[in-house]
Amino acid sequence: MIEAVDPNSERLKKLYDHLPFSVNAIDSILNHPERTEIYELKGGISPAYAVVFNSFYNPHIWYSPIIWFFGLSDSERNLEYLFNYLLQKYKTFIGLSEHSIDLSGISGVRTFTEFLMVKNKYADLSFRNDYKIRLLDKEDAEQSIKLSMNVEPESFRPSNMEYEKLFLRERETYGIFLNDTLVCRGSIMASVSSYSSVGGFITDQNYRGRGIAKFLVDQINQIVEYRGRKSVLTVRKTNHIAISLYQKLGFEKMYEVTFIDAGSGVIP
Repeated sequence: MIEAVDPNSERLKKLYDHLPFSVNAIDSILNHPERTEIYELKGGISPAYAVVFNSFYNPHIWYSPIIWFFGLSDSERNLEYLFNYLLQKYKTFIGLSEHSIDLSGISGVRTFTEFLMVKNKYADLSFRNDYKIRLLDKEDAEQSIKLSMNVEPESFRPSNMEYEKLFLRERETYGIFLNDTLVCRGSIMASVSSYSSVGGFITDQNYRGRGIAKFLVDQINQIVEYRGRKSVLTVRKTNHIAISLYQKLGFEKMYEVTFIDAGSGVIP
């Protein structure tokens, strides 16, 4: 039986057992309960959970909710059932599953494997000191959109300006400027317990190979560490360049997770 769970339920404390994977989901529950829905599927050996985040769900801004799927290794069948239930309910969504889900045969669903990485090592690095880094706000939305379209043109549409302003207001995002032009950005997405989820790192194609992204990731890591936490992120398993960069910055692979595009069009 699939049951909607109160965001304030004591049972939701179980998600802390799934850290660091559950950082973003727990943050949604704690800080945006009015935008978050939680579902539990009981049965079998272990229950399965899904956390649905609707923060940016607006057909004129963003096109799909984000869903995190949780369960122990022996709850795969429950996860598959829960996935199909939510696909019927939401039609399209972006998903991230702690364990593999067999989605073969489901039309319009695409997946790829990501590594969950945690910064566990000290990185002794040196950088040039003339980069200008600062916290972005909604006034930077136009430059942020321009940077995003330069890097990932297939992922952005004209209506995304409103979404970008909302994102910059709700997510702690930093940027590097050269000659007053935004050339790289990245975010601290959420913080729970001893972990902070970081991501959204993009660099203008005309400024790659200069160590700019490495500098920004390192600066954000320092902010996270100053607050007494560890940085955690996910990266596509086949993105060897990014994985190498993160490893140089002290990140280690923890385990594999599954990214799901259920009709959202995020995966080109």
